[in-house]
Amino acid sequence: MLDKKKEYIKKLKEQYQVILDDEGRSLININIDKEEDILSSFNTDKPIISSSLAEFINNQLRPMVIKNGIHINFNCSEVVKTEEDKYKEAIRNYYNHDLIDKNREISRNKIISIVMGIVGTIILTLSIVFSFFENLVIFASIIDIIAWVFLWEAVDLYVLQRPKIEMEELRDYEMANALITFNENKVE
Repeated sequence: MLDKKKEYIKKLKEQYQVILDDEGRSLININIDKEEDILSSFNTDKPIISSSLAEFINNQLRPMVIKNGIHINFNCSEVVKTEEDKYKEAIRNYYNHDLIDKNREISRNKIISIVMGIVGTIILTLSIVFSFFENLVIFASIIDIIAWVFLWEAVDLYVLQRPKIEMEELRDYEMANALITFNENKVE
């Protein structure tokens, strides 16, 4: 069973191999039939891409290992050349918003993990102090468990969750700075 799974994953990796452009950037080809498929219908003064386009792009990014940047190539028939800058701005706006959000999340996690680490250390110190008193030994054990929960949560936020969020932040940065081109031929 394990060998079948390994073989299946190997075939998937070959099937979903990253396509590179001439300069070594990871290439995402997108077919657009209508201009309305690009922008969100809730557009204001700063354009942003539609949720379905963002979902498609993010789905294309999932198996990619980004080494030399990203190239998004729109294959379309109706895109007006004068609107290209607006569409590029919409993509950048979408990923800049995500980038800001991830940056805030990293900062929030750092602060929370530091606070939880300090609180856990203080509670652990109290546990040690309480363990010297015979009538507070059970209470000291409960305090000890609470301290370790705080310390573990601090470690989880800083050591385990932060790297994942930083990878997402890096991907959003790469997308915000991607090369975006428009062609009038369809890729099948």
